[in-house]
Amino acid sequence: MPAPAAAAITVGPAARWADLGPPPGGPRVLFENDAVRVVLIVLEPGRSLPVHTPQATLALAVLDGTGELLVGTTTHSVRAGDMAVVPAGVRRGLRPTGGRLLALGTATPPPTAADHAPPPEGADWPASPAGADLAALLHREHLPLAGPIAALATLAARLPDLDPARAAGEVRAAGRFLREELLPHAAAEERWLYPAVERVQRAVGGSTGPMLREHTRIRELAAEIDRLGAGPLDAAGRAAAQHALYGLETLLDTHLGTEEAEYLPHLQRLGPAERTALLRALTGAHPGAADGAAATTETAPTD
Repeated sequence: MPAPAAAAITVGPAARWADLGPPPGGPRVLFENDAVRVVLIVLEPGRSLPVHTPQATLALAVLDGTGELLVGTTTHSVRAGDMAVVPAGVRRGLRPTGGRLLALGTATPPPTAADHAPPPEGADWPASPAGADLAALLHREHLPLAGPIAALATLAARLPDLDPARAAGEVRAAGRFLREELLPHAAAEERWLYPAVERVQRAVGGSTGPMLREHTRIRELAAEIDRLGAGPLDAAGRAAAQHALYGLETLLDTHLGTEEAEYLPHLQRLGPAERTALLRALTGAHPGAADGAAATTETAPTD
C-alpha cells in the first residue's frame, strides 16, 4: 500500500497569502483532508462570509483587523487576537468593520456544498444598531477649542508690547482656559477615548503612546503658563511666556490634527455596542457633547 502523500507546509505571514486575493468560490484553503479544512478568510470592506448553518464545528482566530461575528442570533465584535468556537449546526457569519479582516478558520468536518447553501429568506444578518458616529461627535467637540488655541499664539505675539501687569493678566486668562477647559478634555480622552482607540490600534497596528506623551508635555506647558501668570511679567518673564505660548499652540494644533486624521477614524471599527458605551462615557464627561450623535438602527449591508 503506497504511503500517503505529504501535506504541503504553509509557513509565513498571513498577509502574504491575503495579498494574492481570494480564489474563485470563497476563502483560500490552506489544508484539507477527510477530517478537517483550514482556510484563510480575507474580507475586504463590503464583503462578508455569508450567514449559513453548516454541520461543521468552526474554530476561528482573527489575525488582523476588526469585524463582527454572528453566532446564532447574537452579533459579537471581534478583532485581531480574538478567537471563537462555533458548534456544528449553529448559524454563523463574519464581516469586517472599517477595513480588511483576516481570519484563520478550521472546520471539522469539512463543510459540504449543501452547508454553504444560501440561507432562507429572513435568515440573513439581523438588524443591528449602527451606533454613533463618534469621529463626527469629537470633531464637533474640538471646534470650540480652535479659537482659544489660536489665541495663544496671538497673545504670544502681543506680549512684548504689554506692560508687566497687563501681560500677567492675559497670561492668567490663557491659563484658566487651559486649566478649566483643555486639560479636563484631555483627561476625559485618556480615561475613555484612548483606551477604545488602543484596542483597535492593537488589531491594525499602532499605539496611542505618542498622543499620551504629548498630553504630558501639554500639562507641563500649561503649568508653566500658570506659574508665569502669577505675578507681573518683566522682560525675561514675557520672553518665557512667549516661548511657552507659541510652543503650546503649535503642539495643540498638531495634536488635534493627528487625532482627527489618524485616530478618530478607527472608532468606526468598534462594534455598535462599544460605540454606544463610549458615547455614554464621553457625554457623561462632557454633557451636551452628544447633540446630533444619537445612535440609529439600520440593517447592516451584507455580501
